[in-house]
Amino acid sequence: MPPSDQNRLVLAGYSLGARIVVRTAAKLLEFNRNQNDNEKIVIRKIILAGAAIDNDDPDIAATYQVSREPVDNIINTQDIALAFYSWIGEKHAALGTGYKSKDYPADKFHEFVIPKSFSHCKYLNVYKNLHNSFIYEIVAPQVRPNLNWKTMNKRIWWNVVDECHGWELQKNLATGHYRIVDTENRRRSWGHWADEKEMLEIFEIIKERLVQKYGESPLPEDWWKLINPIQDKFNINALKTPDSSAWITLEEYKGWKLQITKKSEKEEAKPNDQQLAECMLKKMAYYEAKMEYEEMTYEYELMKKEWNKEINNVKYTEEENVVKKEYKAERIKLKKALNEKKKIYKQKAKEYKKVKKYDKTDCRILAPDNRRRAQGTEMNMRESFEDVKNQIDKLFERIPRMTSNPK
Repeated sequence: MPPSDQNRLVLAGYSLGARIVVRTAAKLLEFNRNQNDNEKIVIRKIILAGAAIDNDDPDIAATYQVSREPVDNIINTQDIALAFYSWIGEKHAALGTGYKSKDYPADKFHEFVIPKSFSHCKYLNVYKNLHNSFIYEIVAPQVRPNLNWKTMNKRIWWNVVDECHGWELQKNLATGHYRIVDTENRRRSWGHWADEKEMLEIFEIIKERLVQKYGESPLPEDWWKLINPIQDKFNINALKTPDSSAWITLEEYKGWKLQITKKSEKEEAKPNDQQLAECMLKKMAYYEAKMEYEEMTYEYELMKKEWNKEINNVKYTEEENVVKKEYKAERIKLKKALNEKKKIYKQKAKEYKKVKKYDKTDCRILAPDNRRRAQGTEMNMRESFEDVKNQIDKLFERIPRMTSNPK
């Protein structure tokens, strides 16, 4: 193996994988003993995470003898499987638990303790401590098990949340889950919509490594992919829309366009600002009343289940009658409150219906590449376009490295 490749090689293993790494290091050391100095293989680094191997295993010493940098031993004291390691026929406690009957050179064998289990920690704390070691290869921490599949990356169903040196953090428009795609359009990491915080932290780590390797990231030529308008109606980032005379541009900002249909523009009963404002207030009141009614309905159904369960657990007839009376009184009381909410909800629905004619899906927002990025009512799309302009201004302030400022 050429020295240049040896300097880039990192061996890492988790649990039983760490044991395999230790055995591999022992094989390398045995191989080196029969080689000249210029033929020996000394790799760059070894990482052991939650190692399922005896803490005094003689092969552990081989790890720092075949590694140029100190070995990183990642310890998890809360790992249940490792806690019972010695109960399943092994001689001593596992190296990954932190209990050891043998000390290793502190300058060659570094230890890192993570506060939670590996499944909850997601390796983030570990990578934050170790990321300076990965300056040659960009390694993406994982939230969930991942295969580096090749993606089409047409961005029809995906919004770009952040970008650095061609790497993108993307969010799915339909499901809300996240993925990280590299310059070769391979998925390097992904997470559920509930993993948003972890995915943002992972991409920050990747950005640090990319900046460390390549320097500051310039603003990409297709910078508009980083702008994500507020959505009114469901929209996909469709293929480029052809120029059409059926649409009128109301406003344009740095290549972005807010457009309205000609049919809507020519309507005789085009709403004025006062009517649009009234429509907005009625719509907000309607949705607020609807949400309150649905929440109370949900609570009512839950209480019905609990009451029925309580009645079924009653053993005696007299006690059952008492519980039923209490249940009936409470149910009538809650039902009256639910009916009042329903009346308010229906009334707000009628009020909104009268002004709903001003609330039409007749506007869209186009990116500089003529992709439709949002669609909805004129009122909501005007607000969304204002947000687009703010996003663009903040982007240029954050990354002022542009060859030419778009008009």
